[in-house]
Amino acid sequence: MAYSKKRNEAAGPDEVKALREALAADALAPLYVFHGEETYLRDHYLAEMKKHLCGDLPELNCEIFEGKACTPDLLRDAVLAFPAFGGRRLVIVRDYDILRAPAAMAELAQELFPDIPETTTLVFVYYTVEYRIPGEKDKELFHLISKHGRIVEFRRAEQPALEKWISNHFRAMGKSCDRAEASYLIARCGGLMAELLPEIEKIGHFAPGERITQADIDAVSTPSVESRVFSLTDAIMAGDRAGALRELFKLSANREEPIVILGAVAKQMRQLYAVCVAQAAGQDEDALAKLADIRHSFVLDKMRRNARRTDISRARSAVCACAETDLALKTSGGDRWQLLEQLVWRLTGGAE
Repeated sequence: MAYSKKRNEAAGPDEVKALREALAADALAPLYVFHGEETYLRDHYLAEMKKHLCGDLPELNCEIFEGKACTPDLLRDAVLAFPAFGGRRLVIVRDYDILRAPAAMAELAQELFPDIPETTTLVFVYYTVEYRIPGEKDKELFHLISKHGRIVEFRRAEQPALEKWISNHFRAMGKSCDRAEASYLIARCGGLMAELLPEIEKIGHFAPGERITQADIDAVSTPSVESRVFSLTDAIMAGDRAGALRELFKLSANREEPIVILGAVAKQMRQLYAVCVAQAAGQDEDALAKLADIRHSFVLDKMRRNARRTDISRARSAVCACAETDLALKTSGGDRWQLLEQLVWRLTGGAE
């Protein structure tokens, strides 16, 4: 079935939903750009497109190019080639920043993208290359792609959808997982499906009973860096300098990157400040979660407990201290772990 340009123009903001519907209706666009941090969904839909378009002949009708190895001539030949045995073709270009293509590729795009054959779907996939929309003066390729195809961002799932996804995966393993346990798993292991799936499989095979418990999750799951940093920030908020330093040393022993640790601490300090402000203003839980950009109820409960033992002034100072440490990490050339130790001293009331 040919792709409908009218359908493209009328599409709503949920591009993943539109992609799913296009697959079901056999109405895929001729051109896609895939990006976003939820790699599980990105890879899932690439696999579905490959199965849908290439069927039993992926080795003949699916062509993959890597980054700058994709030249204009190679891309033109791949897109315009006839599919084998009357099927359809899928052309995937990985880690090529098409929005900032050099002149020769940009010229080909202007010629090729409006007239991609109905038998071919072309997909540019951002893996390690950062996806950035060009500035207003350089948006020609962005507008061209938006007109003739779809740009799909695979975002983190919202909490209710992610909890349901977790429960469904456990159900497929013959287990049940309540909402509270699903929320706890998200808070402990992160909010990305690609991170959660191996943890779900470990927990599902380990859990002795039919129902998944927090004890099962604690027993075999691997906490995310952000989750481990909660122990550090809990100690900081309690004024437990020795405990905070112990947690910092554990992170060091696990060879975590100082800049990643600081990023997680800074995020939690910003959230703490937002919660303090929202609680002081008497805002309800939904407004509080929105202001603090907290998606998971387990994280929100932790932040509310920490906010009760601090104040707005202290939380604001903590955010400023994190920003100063971030600048020092990136510019001073000093010992990075020593800079983090100094931050812990500051946040627990000590001198630098």
